[in-house]
Amino acid sequence: VGDTSPQLGGDLQSNGNDIDFADNDKAIFGDGGDLKIYHNGTDNYIMPSNGKLIINNGSETLAQFISDGAVELYYDGSKKFETTISGVTITGDITGTAHINLGNDKRLRVGSTNQMQFFHDGNAAILGGSGDLYQKSAGSMYLRTAGDENAISMTANGSVELYHNNSKKFETSSDGITIVGSDN
Repeated sequence: VGDTSPQLGGDLQSNGNDIDFADNDKAIFGDGGDLKIYHNGTDNYIMPSNGKLIINNGSETLAQFISDGAVELYYDGSKKFETTISGVTITGDITGTAHINLGNDKRLRVGSTNQMQFFHDGNAAILGGSGDLYQKSAGSMYLRTAGDENAISMTANGSVELYHNNSKKFETSSDGITIVGSDN
């Protein structure tokens, strides 16, 4: 056809056929070519030149990609994950199926002003922060060495036991304390 810029008088129907684009040929949308979709032979591109790229299912937003800004992911229309200038913001619980691996001196911080911190400094595992530290459990609590030897045992509604080399040396009871071995 001699006309290199055909105009449609209505919707383009594919009638069961494909529209094939060669590598680097683009589907271009918008009066100013605002959105381009193409494949370069290796990778696939969706390129908005302005505004947001919004993916939705017709009634709810699933994801938004904001130029020079955030990436937002949604669940059932509610934002759950957002990238920020300082990292990410997560709304809701985090459920892991594997480990969270942080390098030395990379801290897991808890509290509105990072009052509690968990980290490894390259030599030791450290639990630190400001204020009191409470461990609440309906059961007992044990502090053990890497060799799985008892160091301290705390039984709910019961005794506290101190150990040396996995051998009990001190125990509290409702009657007082018991010292095992020499007390000097």
